[in-house]
Amino acid sequence: AKSRMTLEHLLTMQSGLEWNEMELPYDDERNDLIRLFLVPDPIEYILAKPLVAQPGTVWYYNGGNTNLLGEVIRQATGQRMDAFAAEYLFAPLGITDYEWDHINAETIHASGNLQLRPRDMAKFGVLYLNGGEWNGQPLVSQTWVEASTQLHATPRGGGGYGYQWWLRTYDFGSEEVMAFFAAGWGGQRISVFPSLDMLVVSTGGNYVAEDPVDEIITRFILPAVR
Repeated sequence: AKSRMTLEHLLTMQSGLEWNEMELPYDDERNDLIRLFLVPDPIEYILAKPLVAQPGTVWYYNGGNTNLLGEVIRQATGQRMDAFAAEYLFAPLGITDYEWDHINAETIHASGNLQLRPRDMAKFGVLYLNGGEWNGQPLVSQTWVEASTQLHATPRGGGGYGYQWWLRTYDFGSEEVMAFFAAGWGGQRISVFPSLDMLVVSTGGNYVAEDPVDEIITRFILPAVR
């Protein structure tokens, strides 16, 4: 059954692999994401997980899916994900001050802990806001941008999920406005509002409590724009 798993299933968090990341805190060694840093071969650890659902049928937030995508990049290009990103994404965007997290010497932590300046986070939002163009030049195909930010899965807590982007609507007066966003732990967020030609970048350290980003957007930013 694993042979039916596709890149799209990994991108949309619908691999169907058994995974425990959201029920246990990240300081618990039983958390499957933390296990990646403790086992000899993290990719083998992910791939050895049994299927608990047919691929493409059930959404579950699984950092293992994203780390498999990082390995796919390495296998397909011959470059580790950080080197590939540096050449084809960061350099064209003028991003020079960053730091990747490593699971081990050969494996980049693809699912988290990338450190970027807020202004460089914003560049990703601008790239997607402009349909994949940067300074008038195509960097990511518009087809990919559109596909990435469409609804492909519905998380258990509501909202929507695209290709590693979250989707949601916000109240905007008597109407609603759609946004897609990249969300990191603690309040790191790149929120893109295509219909408003706007993006919002936030950082935070709310690692043990709910982050207030949605409240800030709803109570302050959108009313100011309206």
